[in-house]
Amino acid sequence: MWAIWTSRNNITHDKASLDLLVSMKKTREALAILELPRVQARTLPGFGWHPPNEGCIKINTDAGISMEARLANVGGIACSSSAFIRSWCKPVHGVTDTLVVEAMALREAVVFAKLHGFERVEMETDSKEVVHLRNSRRSSRSLIALVLLDIEELPASFEGNMP
Repeated sequence: MWAIWTSRNNITHDKASLDLLVSMKKTREALAILELPRVQARTLPGFGWHPPNEGCIKINTDAGISMEARLANVGGIACSSSAFIRSWCKPVHGVTDTLVVEAMALREAVVFAKLHGFERVEMETDSKEVVHLRNSRRSSRSLIALVLLDIEELPASFEGNMP
């Protein structure tokens, strides 16, 4: 997925043309890494992705922005403790603030979880600022306060950890 996403971004942002052979090679390498037995896969303490607890779904979110096109994309991937489940992406037109887009990605992940009927959910984002603002939301007057309020009200149908 990373090789395909990188090729797409390179084309979209005029960095390079599509090199199908390089993309296929990187895809094969990525798949080979994914097929490593768990005992061979090592993660440095405190770094890397960790699967959710048994019976729980983890949704990782991210966002990207093209300032020139005034277009952002938000997306996420849902996994169980043992397998990939689903992924999603969505364009967001006219928003170019990184904090807002990262918060919107988290909001869309909550909507995604509700639409798919996930009951036990863990959310994970790479935006420390969104996590900090969400954790201190009671006194938040930030740009994303309304998005955070929406995130809080949406997950009534499932239990789990929010960032």
